[in-house]
Amino acid sequence: MKPRAKQGDEELEVFNGLRVICCTLIVLGNTYFYILRSPLQNLEAVEQWLKSGFFGIVLSADLIVDVFFWLSAFLGSYQLLTLMKLNDGMFPCSKKMLILSRFVRLAPLYYTIFFFFWQVSVIWGGEGPLFFEYTKMSSCSSNWPWHLLFVNNLIPWR
Repeated sequence: MKPRAKQGDEELEVFNGLRVICCTLIVLGNTYFYILRSPLQNLEAVEQWLKSGFFGIVLSADLIVDVFFWLSAFLGSYQLLTLMKLNDGMFPCSKKMLILSRFVRLAPLYYTIFFFFWQVSVIWGGEGPLFFEYTKMSSCSSNWPWHLLFVNNLIPWR
């Protein structure tokens, strides 16, 4: 309700709101896609989903990811350029510190979620005929070092 922007940056507040909306729609879309990947017993419910106009928003979740990334990159670049302007055109810190601060911000959450879905969710168990197929499909047991180094998208899936 109260703007967080500094003096002169109020017009950029709408982008933060768009990021929240995009993030919400991405979570919604991924939730539906995860449900659709699982074995379904009630196909009539899926048919009703596909006929509803609301489901078009769910299907556009992969496009909304692009908008979210663009907004994040724009706002990050704007913030960096503002800091450089205050610092007479110089980086406010070294490039290594920028990379390290991003790693420190992202790694704990990524490692927690990775470990949870790789090890903990299997212990808690699940229901359904194909629950343990997810553990077989997962390549985490053989490729976990690549996940820890954030290069798992560069390694081909096997």
